[in-house]
Amino acid sequence: MPEICTNRLRAVLLILAAVVVTACLGEPGGPDVIPQDTVAYSTVHVGGFHACGLTAEGQAYCWGSNTAGQLGIGSFEDRPIPHRVSQEGAYIGVALGAAHSCGVTSSDQLECWGINDWGQLGVGSRPEPEVVPTPVLGGLQFTVAASGGQHTCGLTSGGEAWCWGLGESGQLGDGTTGVGWFRALPDSVRGGVTFDSLTAGSQHTCALTPDSRAYCWGAGSSGQLGIGETSSRDLPTPVAGNLFFFQIDGGGAHTCGLTFDGEAYCWGNGESGQLGDGSISNRDSPTLVTESLTFVSISTGASHTCGVTGNSRLYCWGANEFGQLGDGTLLLRLQPTEVSSDDIGFVRVEAGVVHTCGLGTDGIVYCWGFGGGGQIGHGEYENALTPTRVAGQLDPIGP
Repeated sequence: MPEICTNRLRAVLLILAAVVVTACLGEPGGPDVIPQDTVAYSTVHVGGFHACGLTAEGQAYCWGSNTAGQLGIGSFEDRPIPHRVSQEGAYIGVALGAAHSCGVTSSDQLECWGINDWGQLGVGSRPEPEVVPTPVLGGLQFTVAASGGQHTCGLTSGGEAWCWGLGESGQLGDGTTGVGWFRALPDSVRGGVTFDSLTAGSQHTCALTPDSRAYCWGAGSSGQLGIGETSSRDLPTPVAGNLFFFQIDGGGAHTCGLTFDGEAYCWGNGESGQLGDGSISNRDSPTLVTESLTFVSISTGASHTCGVTGNSRLYCWGANEFGQLGDGTLLLRLQPTEVSSDDIGFVRVEAGVVHTCGLGTDGIVYCWGFGGGGQIGHGEYENALTPTRVAGQLDPIGP
């Protein structure tokens, strides 16, 4: 089955699973339901069908689909409003995958939770999911983590990349591929390249070197590695184009990066317009999104992309069948289209499979798109076509 079809089938199955669980469970309650107007987030992160907000104090709250324990709250119940992760310490960062999550603690320890069918939690060869944060084994200290479809990667303080989980397309960067290939414990990425940031897509991984060069590895049949051809690679391979990036983000089967002058380049699968170049063509090397806009941050979902401009405006493009572009419609967009935000400015955006969340300049997290698993966070299991405030947040402080 072609990779594009595989990705679409996986997304459809995940959506159906979220809908079935929601129908069976209804709206969950319990003693850990947080009161309204009690939480202030400093950042937001989005996974397949769940999302998490991180406070300035390092407390993580998650909401949405929880079929594999990816919310880290000690159960498998979906949550349509944020619930506190069962963590002991403080996190300096979190990373969300398709159905698992990871958090980097203030002491550079990495903890993961959720599905572990391919060893993506890094806790050894046991397939059972973990419903609370569980330390990654191996004795390594990580400063950065990235969670992909079914794999995870981390960076040490020295810039060494380690990956684990499903590796059949080469996304672990260990020089090995093959059907069913996986690692249940961290293993070093080969190739002798050090990095200072990394991102994990559905079946590929990308990273930036200290001199801002981009490397990618893993599945490449849609061009998502950006190496000028559509082959897969099991070792880090330089992205074509001689560009310098300050941010790079991997999605379902496409990747986008931002240069230091704010230009957005995307490559890979473009059949839903997610590359933003006005076409539905795939690209195997970086392609400029638009000359009319520059961005300060960018995020790639399964088949859509969003970016924040320097004046805090938010634009999205690509697939929009559930309203994940936030423009009030269900229309596919081939070029960046401004989100209907009613004068809300944004400082960060995160795109998931079919939903999106953003952190506003007012300090409030908003989500939109598919809500069947509760991932909009507004207390209902309904879709939202425009940014909708996540429940349980402090009102902005100021005049």
